[in-house]
Amino acid sequence: MMMMMSSPKAPLQKNQNPNGTAVAKTPKACLFNLEQTYEARKKSDHEFMNWWLGTFLVGFVTLSFYWHYRYYRNIARRDSHFAKTHQFYTEVAETIHAMAKDQGNTAVNDSLSVMNQMLNSKETQKLVKPIHWWMVLGVSLFGGFVAGFIAALVGSVASHADPNLSVNNLASLLQIPLIVYNCIIMYKLMREHATLERWECSLLQKTKTMLQDLGVQKASEINYVPQCKPRNFWIHALLTVPTVFINWIYVDYRLINEPVKRFKQSNRVQHQVVQALKQVFNKNQQRANELHVQVPNEQPLPVSANEEPTV
Repeated sequence: MMMMMSSPKAPLQKNQNPNGTAVAKTPKACLFNLEQTYEARKKSDHEFMNWWLGTFLVGFVTLSFYWHYRYYRNIARRDSHFAKTHQFYTEVAETIHAMAKDQGNTAVNDSLSVMNQMLNSKETQKLVKPIHWWMVLGVSLFGGFVAGFIAALVGSVASHADPNLSVNNLASLLQIPLIVYNCIIMYKLMREHATLERWECSLLQKTKTMLQDLGVQKASEINYVPQCKPRNFWIHALLTVPTVFINWIYVDYRLINEPVKRFKQSNRVQHQVVQALKQVFNKNQQRANELHVQVPNEQPLPVSANEEPTV
């Protein structure tokens, strides 16, 4: 008699029960993940060397290559910041959901639903999508090569009159791709900096509403002051020639330094959100002990004393 061979069981995924259902995260586990995300985001929000030094000394010494490198690093910094900010507020929503469930608090449900819709919307996914600098560079190189080839072809006609003209065309051929690349990056950054900042402020407003529902008395004091102003790329591009590139230099200065101010705002605000949630967790533990409810033996979480909201 042949024995029926049982099919092998699929390996369990992370955060799954033996029956395949998802394991509900505890508030403490959610807070731990939230702090890890916050710390990781802070490390990615680096500053460049002094703008004046980099632009007028290092840039010229490196024959402008530092300027192009700084554009690339600005893109990478932007992509990392907003990807981790999206992850941070996703975990904020998970933590609030877990804490509200422990409290039996349904007041946060509407705000939580709206926040999850904001985090998962197509508009948000498009905003936090990386710019893919390598694709931009590839398009720029191709476009720059075509433009340079045409310039060299036209210049060769006049090379009989001026033999040095062909050498100048070759120099232009090397610079055009990098100029096109920088223009595309500035276009993207000028369009998105202010938009992404408004998106972050909207998420914070929903978070503050839910913190108040959880019992945080001074959640309204967690404020984000916008640092980036909306800018029209085409207007600044048109002003570049009449101002002899002074306007372009000014825009470059703002695009390098404004994000640093925004990162400091994000650090302060997200730190306050984490500390407020820690206080809610500690209060929940204290209330459970006072009511003699059987709960896991958890130690109170340390809360920073830097003017954080109180419960």
